[in-house]
Amino acid sequence: MVIQYSKTVKVHNETKKFIHYNNTYFTQPSKKQKLKDDVSKRSTRGITKTTRIGIVGKFRKRRWVKTVEAHQKRVDIIVNFVANPVPREEFWKCLERVNQNLQKPFMSFCDMMLYLERRWNEFCAEAYATLKANLQPGGMKFGSSLNLGRFPYAVLDWILCRNYQCKKEVVETSININREEVPVRVFKYSFMSETGLPKLGNDSFWYMNLHFPTEKQPTFQKSEYTSLTIVVNDYDNRVYCNWEMVNYVMWIDRDGMSGRWTKTT
Repeated sequence: MVIQYSKTVKVHNETKKFIHYNNTYFTQPSKKQKLKDDVSKRSTRGITKTTRIGIVGKFRKRRWVKTVEAHQKRVDIIVNFVANPVPREEFWKCLERVNQNLQKPFMSFCDMMLYLERRWNEFCAEAYATLKANLQPGGMKFGSSLNLGRFPYAVLDWILCRNYQCKKEVVETSININREEVPVRVFKYSFMSETGLPKLGNDSFWYMNLHFPTEKQPTFQKSEYTSLTIVVNDYDNRVYCNWEMVNYVMWIDRDGMSGRWTKTT
């Protein structure tokens, strides 16, 4: 609460007006006067503090330079990373667990290979449809927890680590099932468009979607993924992905002969 103090001004013994004062005005610290012999803010070279801040700001990196450097750093990490698949013993244990859950277990090595090939084609078809439908123009730049289906984690680990350049990360955590803590490992595989995104079946251009002109949007638009992180756990073999995308718009000249893509997001 601010207390107001009043003072009367009398002229010829008559009150003409009131002047109100705020008590906080009298409690404000007084400004320090600069003295000529004060050299506390001067460096050994004779440059004042204000001048030194101005010099540093002149050579400060721009925001777009920092963005490009951060993106290049992510690319370099993936390029220099060596992803090693899980051991063979764990690979075969995963297949044995899958075989036990089948209604008709495979009896030979050929049956196992045919089953894995069929499951991989089914997984690629489901993941292709989900990722392709997610490529829509708009303000969305990134997202997470996009469900791609289920696939044996050890087989997926061998496919991604042996055929593509990626950064692999294993996180050990636990989940609560029927009031019991069950240890779970989460495998993360990070990809960038510069280092190559994984193929889903025979289609190698699933990461790009072209949108033709409509009544609401009379220009060509293109959406494509710039980075992708595939996540799978060793408990239920459920596969998710985190993604980042970029959108482009094609502006056509007046003659309608040529156009160029312009980045929007």
